[in-house]
Amino acid sequence: MPVCFGFKTGDEIDEKRMNRDLEIAKNILSTLISSGSDHWFGGTSIDATYIKDYGVVFTIPEHLVYFHGARDIVIPDIPPIPDIDVDLDIDNELEVSVDELSKEEMKRQKEKLEVQKKELEKHRQEIEKHKEEIKQVKEKAKIATTYTYNIKPGVDDEINWEEVMITFMTDYADLIGQLKPEEKIVIKQKSPYNDMVFVWSRKGSEQINEQRVSNISAEVFRKDVAAFKSGKIKREAFIDRIKIEKDEPQKKVADLEMFANIFDRFYSHDLSETYYCQGKPRYEVLDGYGAVFHIKTSSGPRAFARTVYRSSGDRNLAIKSESESPNNAETYRKFKDDIKAFMLDYGRTIRSLNDDEIVMLDIQLGNCRDCEIPESVEVSVKMSTLKQYDQQKLSREKAINLIGVKENF
Repeated sequence: MPVCFGFKTGDEIDEKRMNRDLEIAKNILSTLISSGSDHWFGGTSIDATYIKDYGVVFTIPEHLVYFHGARDIVIPDIPPIPDIDVDLDIDNELEVSVDELSKEEMKRQKEKLEVQKKELEKHRQEIEKHKEEIKQVKEKAKIATTYTYNIKPGVDDEINWEEVMITFMTDYADLIGQLKPEEKIVIKQKSPYNDMVFVWSRKGSEQINEQRVSNISAEVFRKDVAAFKSGKIKREAFIDRIKIEKDEPQKKVADLEMFANIFDRFYSHDLSETYYCQGKPRYEVLDGYGAVFHIKTSSGPRAFARTVYRSSGDRNLAIKSESESPNNAETYRKFKDDIKAFMLDYGRTIRSLNDDEIVMLDIQLGNCRDCEIPESVEVSVKMSTLKQYDQQKLSREKAINLIGVKENF
């Protein structure tokens, strides 16, 4: 969800400026990363989210990978063809003059000939067997050729992530305007694995090695950025105020996983009458804030009409399929009402957050030109509201009124 920065004491945010500033900041961050590695790609997929009263969070997703290593092709060995040492042609008849050989010698020659014929036939059968084995091996080589890649998602020894984050904070963080003094600028680099080796074949894929490594994150308050840029504190003092942490990759949280799965199913193609979810929502837990779910949705055609053109004579019919586009404004209005009800009904399944923490849905609505609907919506509610409703201490009407909906155009 895009947003922007400069000191701002009120609650009003210039959304266009925020979007612009975050897009530029994402581009700068991507450039800093790519300059440290020859294998980086996908920088445009860096997430940038502004969260009111918390700050802006840049997330380098774990699915941004780069390939490092060569392709190995494995072909089975071809069986050796046996050596054959037979001088006799089986098609030749025994041409021996009775006058030159005695009957005993003639008998011995015939017996010898029969033995050589049998040996030759045996060798011929072995050759045919080996030809068939060679044929099968060649077919297997075509079907089961194995490709091996070493994959390092989001992590490379070439990239000094701490240096990248400090450089961004010291040289470019001030370009983000409208943040309050107590709001933060946060960069999170997610790295599920350091080394993964996969083997691909036409029959499928197999992971044969993996090793977990730490995530790294950096954060600093907006007031510290302002103090550094105004000369109130020196560079070394400012860097000391940048909080850099390395920790294990965030483990799945059972109730947050469940909530993400519920959203994915509720807003699926066959159940939703408004928007539908494009993949399971991604979530992250922010210390001192709560949980943020990042969601991408779409509202595509849901019905099809057929226009049939008939012509005289025996010509074939011409059939044209046309999609009936939904009324986007009406779809959005219904979605906005439904999402509040969804948050109230299913948000209370979350148990791992404290009462004063917040559940926020960062929902991207997709591009819709000439539509009077926002690009994204932030739906947020305190856990205390959900728990009080669950305990029947709040009416449904009052609880729904406490759910915030912020539209970003």
